[in-house]
Amino acid sequence: MQAINGAFNFVFDILLLEFLGLPKFWGLAFLSILFGLVALLAFKKISNQKAIRAAKDRIWGHLMEIILYKDDVRVVATAQFKVMRYNLAYLGHNSIPMIALVIPFVFVVMNLDPRLRYSPIDPGQEAIVTATLRENVSFDGLDVALDAPDGVAVEAGPVRAADARTVDWRVRADDAGIYELSLRVNDATETKRLVVGESVKMLAPKREGGNPFLELANPGEPVLAGSSPFEKIAVNYARGQTIPVFGIDMHWVLVFLLVSLAFGFAIKGALGVEI
Repeated sequence: MQAINGAFNFVFDILLLEFLGLPKFWGLAFLSILFGLVALLAFKKISNQKAIRAAKDRIWGHLMEIILYKDDVRVVATAQFKVMRYNLAYLGHNSIPMIALVIPFVFVVMNLDPRLRYSPIDPGQEAIVTATLRENVSFDGLDVALDAPDGVAVEAGPVRAADARTVDWRVRADDAGIYELSLRVNDATETKRLVVGESVKMLAPKREGGNPFLELANPGEPVLAGSSPFEKIAVNYARGQTIPVFGIDMHWVLVFLLVSLAFGFAIKGALGVEI
């Protein structure tokens, strides 16, 4: 999973490079148009275009038959039955390629979600880093520390909460960038990425241990190993799933779907694609 996520992260970082510092809508709109184009070409390649065209022609033909012979009950009833039959055929020809396109759509959404669902820390803004330790880690005599790179100041911590099994630090970075924090418990060390002021960069709000498939839902950083004393490491990025579009706040997935579908339908005729 880490290799797949790494490849997707690299591609999206390159595609969104020109949109750093701009409102999230513009990067999302660009990717929506690109996905609409690629999905349309893929649909044309894997679907039976002749069968789709034939089914649509037959549906329209029988609809015209209903209009022209509306006073003939037998003809209308037969035509209605054929419209339903060819509608089912039409849906069948479209369903297989649509199901095939769901797979890349899921990977795209999984990768875009951490970029658009959370906002990075603003330069100069304080952030809280919380480490949750596993049940087998004793808080008695616990040696715990957070080592920050140049550009990041550790302003408070560690603050231990034995009942919640958490340790907190307050950190701050004055300049935009991606920083690697190093957290240590006794002799074990893990890292956590801190993103400051990079609007469409991959944000991993937390690293967790457990099933490697968690990386699909949180692809920004690898999962914690089962042998790690850390159960979870989190940064309190601000959460906001909506994107302002002409003064209206819309969920980013809805924006993605509307833009990609609108673009696809707008150019399907020029590309000779039957849908």
